[in-house]
Amino acid sequence: MNEESDHSDAVEAPFSVLEQEHAKLGQDIDVVRRYGEAHLDAFVDLWLENEPPVHIVAAFAGDDVDEHEAALRRLVSYPSQLEVRGTRYDRTHIEGIHAEVRRMAATTERGSIKSTGIVKGHVKISLRANQLKLAQDLLNSYGDAVQLTVGFLGYPDPNWFDPDVPARSRVAPQRSPLLPDEIHVSIDEGLTVKTGEHLRSVVHIHNAGSTEIAVLTNGAVTAYIVDPQSEVVVGAFEFAQTMPGIEFRIPPDRVIDVPLLVGTASSDPLLGYATPPGRWAIEIHLNLDNRGIFRTPPLPFDVVAWDPLI
Repeated sequence: MNEESDHSDAVEAPFSVLEQEHAKLGQDIDVVRRYGEAHLDAFVDLWLENEPPVHIVAAFAGDDVDEHEAALRRLVSYPSQLEVRGTRYDRTHIEGIHAEVRRMAATTERGSIKSTGIVKGHVKISLRANQLKLAQDLLNSYGDAVQLTVGFLGYPDPNWFDPDVPARSRVAPQRSPLLPDEIHVSIDEGLTVKTGEHLRSVVHIHNAGSTEIAVLTNGAVTAYIVDPQSEVVVGAFEFAQTMPGIEFRIPPDRVIDVPLLVGTASSDPLLGYATPPGRWAIEIHLNLDNRGIFRTPPLPFDVVAWDPLI
């Protein structure tokens, strides 16, 4: 059988309906983008929305939104899948705010502003869970031109979640099985973290089995704060982990210390933006090479009030 017949017999994975719709609208996206580039005084942004039906959204500022919509509907191949929205702020105004916020990020306390970007005609700003004052200052300065997230929750409405962030990735991964019986973990006595802050420490991992195990990390393992009774996750570290992969190998009957990261950004709007002071527990997820991801039993842990003198 020659190479050509091999290719013809291969079964390719079918595209999903969503992928098919995105591919179908690709040419129209280019048409809208070129039109926007020719009308920079009014064009603000362009994006796809996946709520059925999948459609293109083009945002324009000014008094001629209806005219832009009519022109675009004549140009695209799928006018029923085009939505043209009017916005209060033009692109120049949005870009000016974004530049100011980026300068602010360079001069405020390191890490206070997690990320910024222009998305869907707004300046998206993500702040640490302890930055409520900064969030209010930004809201007072820029109003609805900015879209604010403090920790994991929207601001000023903590019940709002960013629709562009999948719910499963906002806080904790899917519930994993408990660690195998031969792996024991512990943390130092008396570990605490201030509400709204995060703590770097170590977790002690004892391999009581007969074969070596390897723990895969990106420099540290992450703990999730859980309710001791329900074991529901209520808080976590809100920053992305971007360090390269680091492997910790544990021979049989040995104990090693692995860096541990504990954050207190709240995932429950009823608790506020940070896990409040109290007696909680932490659950640590360990990625074991060739075995999968496992969780520890809840380990007692205290969140304490923020005191600048501590």
